Amino acid sequence: MNFAKEVKKASDRIHPYIKETYFDRSFLFSELLGGDVWFKLENHQVTGSFKARGALNKLLSLSDAEKRKGVISASTGNHGAAVSLGMKILGINGSIIVPENIAPNKVENIKNLGGTVEYYGNDCLEAEQRAQEISVTTGAIYISPYNDPVIVAGQGTMGVELDKD
Repeated sequence: MNFAKEVKKASDRIHPYIKETYFDRSFLFSELLGGDVWFKLENHQVTGSFKARGALNKLLSLSDAEKRKGVISASTGNHGAAVSLGMKILGINGSIIVPENIAPNKVENIKNLGGTVEYYGNDCLEAEQRAQEISVTTGAIYISPYNDPVIVAGQGTMGVELDKD
């Protein structure tokens, strides 16, 4: 796999759906670290985090047949919001499995973006295992929060913007 090529394809694929976030120089961190420190403000992204990049890339890469099967994912917040937004944009059915102890504002964000939430387990690992079980039994496509080269290529699109800027 040529990862740089996959990141460029991901950048082209997700471009219509995301914001190109900007950099802001941090005078405080520059002074503290004795350098020139800039932050890429992904908190201004469409879902409030960089996770939209990977989730949208994965969902956009699915075939029509896979989209019809629906998707299932697990999250403690940001990935779930990103998958929810992607499902809404693309008209894909699915659910986000979240741990019982998830922060209420994270669930609210997932729901506000159109996602269906199911609670399971005490942590993200238990929620992920449940989502994977549901994928196996229903045929829904599992959308990993991190363990998928297509997701990682989507997250890597920040590098395309870094290079451009």
